[in-house]
Amino acid sequence: MTTTDWTWLPFESAHVRALLDHALASDRHHPTPDQMLENRYRVTGAPKPPAGELPPLEHIALDAVPAGLHLQVGHGLCLVSNGLPEGDVGALFAPGCHPDRDEDWRVTVERAAGVEQQVLWLPADAVEEVLQESDDTVWLGLRRDEERFGVEEYGLASAPGEADA
Repeated sequence: MTTTDWTWLPFESAHVRALLDHALASDRHHPTPDQMLENRYRVTGAPKPPAGELPPLEHIALDAVPAGLHLQVGHGLCLVSNGLPEGDVGALFAPGCHPDRDEDWRVTVERAAGVEQQVLWLPADAVEEVLQESDDTVWLGLRRDEERFGVEEYGLASAPGEADA
């Protein structure tokens, strides 16, 4: 895998820190769709959802979901805290990927991450490690899947080309 297979997007470190601090201060965390399907996050006694369906949020033990950030791809491309309640720290959009501010945001998102809507998890400890190594900018590396529909690998780094996805 070469670094040319990756797209690198810059994010302001201070805003990433604020998102992480919010997640770490929260007792409950919103799960990604993949986490919602894991038995370890299901409330005791909650039924398994039908194949191809996500369980209702009330069937998830939100206090068991670990702290971290979500990478949301779809209606824009942004980082958000997974901490609940959501709080005052707003989403941090990648340059050119804000639906309300960037005219060609959809083209930019599709070029970086494909057309598939995804919510991907970045664990708090990994985000913390990158923040400790970073100056003013944290870099998000994305590598699209073979069909180029969505993100296959991703990770944060202190400089482009250093992701350990």
